Parts: sequence; C-alpha cells; structure tokens
Amino acid sequence: LIPSSDYHLKSRLSNFFDFFLQVFPGHGAGSPCGKGLSDDLWSTIGQERSTNPSLQIKDKREFISYLTCGQPTAPQYFRHCVNLNVVGAASLRDEVSTVKRCSAKECLETSGIVLDTRDAVDFAKSHLRGSLNIPKGGAGGTVIAAHEGNFAIWVGTLIPHGRKIFLVAYPGEEDVALVRLGRIGYKASAVICDSPAEWTSDGLDVVTHSQLFPNTPCLINDLTKDDSHVIIDVRTPGEYQSNHLNSAVNWPLDSLSEKLTTADRSRKYFCYCASGFRSSIAASSFSARGFDIVDLVGGFATLNVTCPAKTVTGKVSMEPKV
Repeated sequence: LIPSSDYHLKSRLSNFFDFFLQVFPGHGAGSPCGKGLSDDLWSTIGQERSTNPSLQIKDKREFISYLTCGQPTAPQYFRHCVNLNVVGAASLRDEVSTVKRCSAKECLETSGIVLDTRDAVDFAKSHLRGSLNIPKGGAGGTVIAAHEGNFAIWVGTLIPHGRKIFLVAYPGEEDVALVRLGRIGYKASAVICDSPAEWTSDGLDVVTHSQLFPNTPCLINDLTKDDSHVIIDVRTPGEYQSNHLNSAVNWPLDSLSEKLTTADRSRKYFCYCASGFRSSIAASSFSARGFDIVDLVGGFATLNVTCPAKTVTGKVSMEPKV
C-alpha cells in the first residue's frame, strides 16, 4: 500500500534537519492525489512536522486510516493516462494547433458535449442548453489552488475519454484550455468561436440559471426551514460529515449524474460546495438536465461563517476552502 510506504517515509523525516531541507509539492490543493493538501508553493521538513496533521500521528494503522478515509474515487481518466504514458503521447503543440474553430451552430449538428470554461457568473448569465461548466480559472493551471488548478481533474472525472468535446472559452484563452486538456490525454473536437450574442442570433437554445449569495443569517434561515426545495451539498462524504448545512443532503459531485437520473424534477434545488468551484459545475449539470437550480455562491465557507447556528455543529469550521 502506498500509505504504508508513506508511513516509512514519515519515520525517516525525523533524521533531517528541520528547517534546512525544502519540500516542493507534487500535487496542489484540491487534487484527489492527497488529503488536505496546502496551496503553498513550497515548505520545509520542519514546517510540515509542526503543522501537517498526518505527521502528528504515531500509530501506523491510524496513519493509514487518516490518509485513506473519506478520499474521493480516483478520476476515471487516471487509467487512460497510465496507458498513454506507456505508449507515448502525441506532440501537445501539434494536438492544439490542429483543433478546428467552428460556430456553435456547426458544432451542435454533431453529437458531443459542450464544455464551457468561462467563469461561473458569465456561464449562469448565458450558455448553450446542455453545456457543462468547468471554469478554467485565470492562472492557466500555474497557481496551486483549488479554484485555479482543478479544471483538468474535473474534466477527466466527469467527461468520459473519447467523447466529442466542443470547447467554449474566452477569446484568446482557447489554447490554454486545449493544452490543459491535452495534459490528461483529452483533445477537443472543435473550439466554438462565436459569442453568446451570436448564438441567440442564430436561434440556438441559450439559457440561464440562478445564483444566490447567502450573505445574511435571515436568508440562510429561510433556506434551511423551507421544505419546498432541496439543498444539495456536493462535497465529498468526509467534508459533509465534518459539518454541513441543516437539512442538506450529500450528493458528491463525482457521482452527481447518477443521482440526477432519479431526482424529482418538480422540486427546486440549491447546491453548494466548499468555496463555489464545484457547485458551479454541479449547477451546470442540473441545468443541462432541465432542473430548476440555484448555485449558492461562496459555498459552505460563506454559509458557515454567516450563520454557523444553521449547521449541524453550530460552529465555524476551520476547513480548507477546497
């Protein structure tokens, strides 16, 4: 087991000079390849020994349990990437340069999925019906933070490899998105190059969905006591169990599509995650299937701080905003 190897590595760390040896991360905050990963760009052995929860655990079984409990299922693209690394990948530059540019009308004549990489606010205001919104972020994957570095992970988790992808991106940012897709072995079939205004002019089905910023205790109180709608927490089971909004049910994002096949279409839904990244993806999934959905902007971080009394613990949680 890898966690067992990690335990032996942990024991060896005690032999190093604490604050002289630097550590650089192999994965960033929000990655499924670790637990409670920091968004720091570097650390030291001493800092990690002092602050990393896993390094405070002495017992081997307890250490392994801590690292493995509550972790999400490995994204389905992992297996494909392993095979691709064995046989060798095509030139990323060539892959990007050969992706054609088309109008949305042209793309929609072929079966596939529209992957909209714009931010959640712009997507909510106007998008092609059936689109999946996975915000690319503004740093092109160079910042190790949950809201910036998870684009490719969620593409590879939610979109089966080999599915035709029609990409929507801000003008000038198309190639960045294509490169990040290429890094996990995905290639878009085309980039949609016309604007939302042009989609409407062409008579395409352009829709919206609602967003709500729950910034007052009164608003959150009304949300939790109204039985006419359903509040969905799309975080992992571990995050949900640590604390969640009263009356919220846990439908983790990586298995949300299964829940939506049997969900009651007559109900209104509100969804939240930790900080708002995953809920924007979830809201687009609800919207694509025709549900009445409201994305709770700011996530549990906002809900918990604004009205801790309406959470199961009644306290403000000191959880990472992943």
